[in-house]
Amino acid sequence: MTNWKRFKKIIVQKSLIFFYDRINKGILFNTYIRILKITKLFKSNLDINKKVIKDFKNPFFLSRKSRFYMYSDGLNNRLEHLFNEYLLKQIKFNDNDLIIDCGANIGELGYYLNYKFGIKNVIAIEPDKQEFEKLRLNTNYSNYLPLNYALYNKNGEIDFYLNNETADSSVFANKSLTQVSVKTITLNELFNKQNIKKCKLLKLEAEGAEPEILKGGLEVLKHIEYISVDCGAERGINNEITVAPVSKTIHELNFSLIDAGGVRKILLFKNNLF
Repeated sequence: MTNWKRFKKIIVQKSLIFFYDRINKGILFNTYIRILKITKLFKSNLDINKKVIKDFKNPFFLSRKSRFYMYSDGLNNRLEHLFNEYLLKQIKFNDNDLIIDCGANIGELGYYLNYKFGIKNVIAIEPDKQEFEKLRLNTNYSNYLPLNYALYNKNGEIDFYLNNETADSSVFANKSLTQVSVKTITLNELFNKQNIKKCKLLKLEAEGAEPEILKGGLEVLKHIEYISVDCGAERGINNEITVAPVSKTIHELNFSLIDAGGVRKILLFKNNLF
C-alpha cells in the first residue's frame, strides 16, 4: 500500500469514527457513508440499514454501526488483515481441517477460512449474545457450530462484563457498565462433547482469560496442532498481558513458539507431536 493510499484509508476510518460518535442516531451518518461509497472511498458493498456486507457470494452481517469503519477498505482487506494478524500464513490449511475459534465475535475468521480455503468445520465460540446472533447468521451457510459460551477453566456460569463497542467484553471486571451471566465450558468438556480427536488450530482471544482457558484444556491440548493466542494487555482493570503464563503452560505441553508479532502480542505455537 502506497503512503497516499494508507493516508486516505486512515482519513476515511478516522472520519467514520468521528461522525459516528457525534451523529450516529440520525440520518447524517448513513448519508456520510453513502457519500463515501459514491466517491469509492468506502469499498465494501454495504447495506447500511440491514448492516450486511455483500462483497462475496455469502452475505456478511455486522452487529454494530460503530465498527463500520473496519470494512471501509473492503471486506477481503479486513479479513485478510485479521488472518495475518493471527500469524496464520504459517499454517497450511486443508478443507477438512477442524478449527476452534475462541472469541469468535461475529465470525470473521471462520468466514475467511471458508472463503479462502473451503474449510467446512469450525467451532465458533462467543459469549456475548448480540455478537453471537450475527455469528450465527454468518455461519448458517456452512457446517460450522456456533456456541454461545465462554471458554474457561470450569463448566457452569460466570459474570461477564460487556464492552461491545470495542469488542473487549471479558470475564474480568473492567470499565464496563453492564454485567451479565454467561455459560462456561472447558476445552476438556468441549472435546468430550463433540468427540474431537484432532484439531488443526485453536485461535484463542479471550481478553485476558487465556491462561484459565488453557488450564481447562490440559487433557486435550495434545490433540491440537497449532495454537494462536492473543496475549495483549487486556486482563482486568490493570490491562495485564498474558505472555508469561500462556507461554509457560503451552511449553510444558511440548509446544514450540514458531512466530510472534504485533502490538497485540500474538503468539503462534506448534505441537511438537505433529
